[in-house]
Amino acid sequence: MPQTLQWQVVATLGEFGQWDSISGGGISITHTDYTPAGERSPRKLPATFTIGDITLSRAYVPERDNEVNAWVLRYKEGLDAGRVIIICLLNDQKVVVQTRTYALGKPMSLEFPEGMSGGAGLAEIKLGLACEAVAI
Repeated sequence: MPQTLQWQVVATLGEFGQWDSISGGGISITHTDYTPAGERSPRKLPATFTIGDITLSRAYVPERDNEVNAWVLRYKEGLDAGRVIIICLLNDQKVVVQTRTYALGKPMSLEFPEGMSGGAGLAEIKLGLACEAVAI
């Protein structure tokens, strides 16, 4: 019987700590046709690439997440810079197997929890980030 491996993905954003979930961040590469001298058919060569936007989310804790809100507002005013995002892939023993580092995560959106007083749902904060580069 095959064994199913369990993996955990953990995202860390600068000094704002770890986030429960992450989506996005994929790399998209465009290709261009290039016909070398003396050949008749073109070759596909990699041209430009883009990095998809990243969305981080976690349970909302006002004491911790007010700093995230302050950073987004300072960034909007041009008073602060982007942050490094580190994505860690951990195995079932919580040992880091692989990391991916995104340079200059810049805030695009910040969503605070929705809900009503006495609601039983999880209050969650979501942060949308645009990234310029993936560090290798």
